[in-house]
Amino acid sequence: MGSQRSSMPSIFYIYRCISSITRNRRYQLHILITIIIYLIIYIYIQVKLIPTNRNSISCKNYSQNLVLNIKEKNESFQILPSVKIYTEQRVILNQSNVINISQETRLRYSFIDIDALNINTNFLDEIYHPSTNFNIKFPSSNSHSYSRLLNMKGNSSTILYNRIPQCYEFTMGLLLKHVSYLHSFTYIPSQIYTPFSYNQTSLISIARSLTNHKYNRLLYERHIYFFDFSNLTFSEHPVWINLVRDPIYRIALDFNNSREICRLTNRCFVNNNTINDTLDKCVLKYPPHVCISQENGVSKMIPFFCGLTHSIKCQDDSTFALKQAKQNIDFFYTVIGIAEEFYSFLYVLEKLFPQYFKHARLIYMNTRDSHQLADNRDVNIQLPNKITIKLLEPYLKDEYELYNYIKRRFLDQYRILTEMDN
Repeated sequence: MGSQRSSMPSIFYIYRCISSITRNRRYQLHILITIIIYLIIYIYIQVKLIPTNRNSISCKNYSQNLVLNIKEKNESFQILPSVKIYTEQRVILNQSNVINISQETRLRYSFIDIDALNINTNFLDEIYHPSTNFNIKFPSSNSHSYSRLLNMKGNSSTILYNRIPQCYEFTMGLLLKHVSYLHSFTYIPSQIYTPFSYNQTSLISIARSLTNHKYNRLLYERHIYFFDFSNLTFSEHPVWINLVRDPIYRIALDFNNSREICRLTNRCFVNNNTINDTLDKCVLKYPPHVCISQENGVSKMIPFFCGLTHSIKCQDDSTFALKQAKQNIDFFYTVIGIAEEFYSFLYVLEKLFPQYFKHARLIYMNTRDSHQLADNRDVNIQLPNKITIKLLEPYLKDEYELYNYIKRRFLDQYRILTEMDN
């Protein structure tokens, strides 16, 4: 408003100068009207600019306060060094509330994150009685898959993220840590990395640990193949989510990282004869499909979705595995994102799970370097040469078909949600 007042004397000064030149009343009237119009336009522009500036300042302050809030929570958060867990209670485990579990029991349930999930092993030892009351509603097999795109598939108090190796795991892990602080839910990244597959008895114990936890909201992340809670006769099942990436990028990173882990630690899951090989060297020494097999430290994407209900067929029958994976995705997965569309994935998560992911994009952009939004460990990939890629293509046909199927499904979800927003 000060600029408006300062402009008034200059406007009237111009008017007096012009009026002194001519005493013609008609010209004076035209000049007066012109000045009034100019004044109205000037005031309108100034008034419009003030809220815009305030909004931009407010948005900037809000963003800064949000990040500061996360940092303050990080600083005040304390846990036992041996347990990675981020929780609504801020301090979930301390020396007074860690359950005293015998070594024999720990070995018996070594496939369960007993401490992180805070599970009473006596409950696990009890005889399991299958449920007779099912709250799981299955969509009709005749219904179009797109009609189920935005449905919440499961009980959202528990989200199970059966993470596929080398699919933005470091970038996603840091983000989940931040949003769990902000929205006060429990995030448990499992410390059990292998195997991915379990028998039915073990799966029942894993399912019991995930349906009887003590948390209000839990997001549990683990390398594990999909398994159907209803097939194990549980009355409810959690929400399943996942994140995939272009198969050749994922396989190249998996191949290299498996050898890096083998060289630096005692966890070695690869053929000793290929520890120092690149993927390019490997395909010159062995058949291409051997180089991208589990014995060489490379995991396939399809079994993570085909699951453990038909575990043998999922491994041996590629046609069945691909079909079953698509069916499980449609029936059980609320969302599967694409690493190459990571920001869009966060948008979909915000819309479908606001209680977990509200402001996820804002946190992501404000806690990363603007020049390197993804963790370097997720994007520093030594791709094989074109000849190697050509040799691998026939063996990645099904992987790419499923990847493109997931991509189309995800982009449809994103398109529908953005249209609803507009």
